[in-house]
Amino acid sequence: MSPPKPFTINVPQDKIDRLKQKLALAEFPDELEASEWSLGCPLSEIKSLTKAWQDFDWRAAEKKLNESPQFHTDIEVDKFGTLDIHFIHQKAESGDAIPLLFVHGWPGSFIEVLKLLPLLTKGSSSNEISFHVVAPSLPNYGFSSGVSQRGFALAQYAETCHKLMLQLGYNKYVTQAGDWGWWITRSIGRLYPDSCLASHFNMVLANSPDSKESPTNFDPELYTDEEKAGLERTQWFEKEGMGYNLEQSTKPQTLAYALKDSPVALLAWIYDKLHDWTDNYPWDVDETLTWISIYQFSRAGPGAPQRIYYEVMHTSTDGPDPNKICTYDSLREYNAKVPIGLTQSPRDLFIVPSSWAETLGPVNFDKRNKQGGHFYAHEQPELLAQDLKTMFRKDGDTYKSISEKLKEEEADLEFQRSTIAAAVSAQGAILSIAPPSPNSSWHLEFYGPSLKCVDLDGARRKRVLDNIADYYSHATVDYVCTDQRCLYVSWYQDLPFVNQSSNYSYNSASISSAEGNATIGIATLPDMVHVDNTCEDFPSSRGASGGNQNVSLDNLENPFGEFGAGAATVQCQFFNSSYNVDFEYVNGKQSITIDAPVKGSDQPFKTFTSVQQVQVNATNHNQTDSSNLAYDIGGRCISTESGPFPVPCEYDPAQLRIISYQGIMEAFANLLAGNVTMPRIGPLVKTTRLLSTALLNTKELAFLNDQNSYYLEGFGNGEDLQQALAAAGVAVSGIAQGDNSTMNHSLGSTLEEMFRNYTVSLLSSELLRPNGSQEGVPQANVTTLDYQTIYTYSSDKLWLAYGIAIFLTAIAVAQGLFVIYSNGASYSNNFSTVMRSTWSAELNVDFRQAGTDCRDPLPDFLAKATVEFPATMRKAQSTDRRWIDDKSNIQTTYTRVADAPTDADGRDA
Repeated sequence: MSPPKPFTINVPQDKIDRLKQKLALAEFPDELEASEWSLGCPLSEIKSLTKAWQDFDWRAAEKKLNESPQFHTDIEVDKFGTLDIHFIHQKAESGDAIPLLFVHGWPGSFIEVLKLLPLLTKGSSSNEISFHVVAPSLPNYGFSSGVSQRGFALAQYAETCHKLMLQLGYNKYVTQAGDWGWWITRSIGRLYPDSCLASHFNMVLANSPDSKESPTNFDPELYTDEEKAGLERTQWFEKEGMGYNLEQSTKPQTLAYALKDSPVALLAWIYDKLHDWTDNYPWDVDETLTWISIYQFSRAGPGAPQRIYYEVMHTSTDGPDPNKICTYDSLREYNAKVPIGLTQSPRDLFIVPSSWAETLGPVNFDKRNKQGGHFYAHEQPELLAQDLKTMFRKDGDTYKSISEKLKEEEADLEFQRSTIAAAVSAQGAILSIAPPSPNSSWHLEFYGPSLKCVDLDGARRKRVLDNIADYYSHATVDYVCTDQRCLYVSWYQDLPFVNQSSNYSYNSASISSAEGNATIGIATLPDMVHVDNTCEDFPSSRGASGGNQNVSLDNLENPFGEFGAGAATVQCQFFNSSYNVDFEYVNGKQSITIDAPVKGSDQPFKTFTSVQQVQVNATNHNQTDSSNLAYDIGGRCISTESGPFPVPCEYDPAQLRIISYQGIMEAFANLLAGNVTMPRIGPLVKTTRLLSTALLNTKELAFLNDQNSYYLEGFGNGEDLQQALAAAGVAVSGIAQGDNSTMNHSLGSTLEEMFRNYTVSLLSSELLRPNGSQEGVPQANVTTLDYQTIYTYSSDKLWLAYGIAIFLTAIAVAQGLFVIYSNGASYSNNFSTVMRSTWSAELNVDFRQAGTDCRDPLPDFLAKATVEFPATMRKAQSTDRRWIDDKSNIQTTYTRVADAPTDADGRDA
C-alpha cells in the first residue's frame, strides 16, 4: 500500500478535441409545442449548451479545479482488488478539528464539496468547531478508477470510503452526505460504528412509524404544513421523477452506449436533474459545463456511474451476518450506535416528517430550511456549513460525545503501545501478526523508530559512575552500606541523578520532558551484591562516614573500587529508520525476517516538549504554528496567509515522525527506567519493570536472574507484568526467564533487537498498524511489494501422503487383476473385451434395401438373423457358465408389441 500522492487533473488533448468534433456533428430531435420542461430538457436550452460546450475552455476550468488539494491513493477492496481513489483532503487550521467524510451521489461529484472547504476548515469562535474534510470521488466516478466486476454495491462503497479515512490516519470521523452518499454513509454507520462517530444528512429516507403510512397515503391531521409539503414533494418525485432510476436500476448498460458515445445525450441526461432537483438555482453556463465535463472526462467513462443503481437494487440479502447486509430496507432500520443530524430542504427529492426520521437513530440535530434543493452543498454551502457547526459545536451534546470517544481512542492507543512493549519485552520475540491468508508470505517497507546502543567507556563511563556515587554520598549517612546498594539504574537523557543544591535526586525526566536527542542510559553494578553490611572493604562515601576512610572516591578511576570493576554502562539512542520486513506463515508457524537499518543513513530523533516548538518554513518566510503542528500530505501545510486554500510550504518529515513515534519510544523505555537496589535486609527494592523482561538473560543482567538467590526471594519472576498482560488478554511465553539464547548476548545488542521486535510487533494491533493510527500521524510509507499464497508441507507429511496413495493404488490394481483372471479373461491391448469378441462376428443374412427405410423398426429378415462368432471366441466362452459351449451361434428373438400405436400410414409410432 503506497501513501497518497498529489493529483492534478490533466485531460489528454485528444479527448477534448474529440468532444468538440462530436458536438459539432450533433443532431437534435424535434420538440412538441409549448412543452417547456414538462417533457424533459427544452430543445432550445440543449442547443444553446451544446454550442457553448464547443467553445468551452476546459483548460481554464481544469486549472481552477486544480487549486483544490487533490490526491489519489490505492485502496484494497475485499474481493475486488486494488482501486485507485481520487479525493479532496483539506486540513483545518485548528488542532481540535474533527475529521469529516463528505460523500457525493449521482449526478454529483467531488465538485460539490469545493465551496464548503473554506467554510468548514476555519472556526470563527471558541465554541465553533472546524473540520478536516475528505471528499473522495466514488469508484466509477470522476477521476477514481472503475470497477470491472459485478456485485460492487453499498457495502463495497462504504468499505472504500472507510479504508480511505483509516489510511489518512482518521480512525474516528463524522460524515456528511445526501443522495447516494446517504446510503453509503448509513452503510458505514452500520458496518463501522466504532469509527463513524456521527452522521449529518441533507437528504432523508425513512419509513413511517405506522407501517400503513407512506408518502402517498398519510393522515394530514398528524403533520405540520411543512411536513405535508415535504410529503407532497416526495409524492411528486416518486410519480414524475423516478424514470431515470428505473432505467439505471434495470438496464444501465443499454443507457451507457448513449452516454458514452453522445456528449449531447450526457448533457441532457444530467442537465435535466440539475434543473429539476434544485431550488431555482442560477446555474452559470461554465459552472454547468464543468459539472458535466467531469462526467465526460471521467476515468471510468460516463456510462459507469449509473451501475450503482443496478448493483444496489440486486444486492443479495443472503449472508452469514444479517447486520452486515446493506440494502434499501436494512439501512432504514434504527441504528442506536451513531447519532444523526438532519437538514431537509423544500426542493429535495425525499422529505419526511420528523417522526419518520426518528426511526433511523438518535437525532441530535433536526432542521427544515426555507430554501434549498437536492445539491445542498453546492446550492447553499453557507447554510450547510452552519448546520454542521451548530450540530458539532463544542458546548453541544454531539461534540461532547465525540470528544469522549476520541479520548478513549487515545487512551486505547497508549494502552496498546504499552501492552505490546511489555509482551515483547517479556518473551523477547515478535508477537503473532495475523496473515492475509492461512499460508502466505508478503513483504513490507515502512518507516519506524529504531534503537542504537553503545557501551560507554573511558571518561563517559567514569562520569556516569561518579554521578551514581555522588548520589549516595549526598544522601543519608552510610547510605550505600547500611541502607541500600544500587545494582541497576536506568534513566532518560543525560545522567541518572540530578544535583539540586548538593542534594542529588533521581532524574525522573521522560523522553519528551526536554529537547535533545532521545536517549536511554543503563548502568549495572553486579559486584555490589557482595558488599557486606560492615562496608569494611568499600571505599568511603564523599564526606560520609562508614566504609574504608583511607580510600577516597575522588582519587579512584572507578569510584566504587573493586566493586565497580564489573560495572556496565550502556547508552541507547533512538533513530528514525526504514524497515524491510518479510513475513511468512506456513502451517500456522510464523517466520519474520527483518533487514537491520543501515547505520549512518538514519536520522536521530530530537524530542521536544510540545508541537508549538516546530518551525514551519513557508514560501519566502518563516512562521510558527502557535496552535498546533499543522501539516498535510503531498508537500502541503497550513499557512497564516489569507485565501481559501493553504500555501504550499516546506516542512521536515523527520520532525513530524518524532510526534508519532515519541509515544512508541516512551512505552518501551518506561519498562527500563528506574532502579534496582539491595537493602541490608530483605528482598530487592525496584522501581523498574526490568525484572519482568527477557533482558535478565543478558550477560550484564544475568546476576539478577538467579532464582535461588536470597536477594531475589519472591521477586524477579515477573508476576506483576504477567498479571497485567493476562488482564489485557495478551498471552506470552517466557516471562523473565525467557529465551536463554540471549544469555551470552550483550545488553546493548539485545536492547536493539528487542526494540526492533517491538516496532514490528505494533503491526499485531489494528490501531497501531502503519497509516492506521490516530490523527496527526504522518504517512508511514508502507508498500506491499509482494504477496502470494504458498502451500508448503513437511517431508514427513509428504511421504505419508505418497505412501497412502501408492498403497491404495496397489490394492486397486490387485483387485483388477483378480477380477480379470477369475473370469477367464486374457489381457489385451485391444480396445475392450466386447470389441475383441465381436470384431470377427457375422450375421447369417444379408441386409436388404427394403429394411433401411425405417418404416419397420424390426424387419422380419433381421428378426430371424443369427450372430455367428469365430471358433476362438467359442473356446473362450466355454469357461463362462453363462455361455453354451456347444452352440456356435446366438439366436436373437424379438417380439412385436401387439397394441403399439401407429401413425397415419400404419407405422408404429
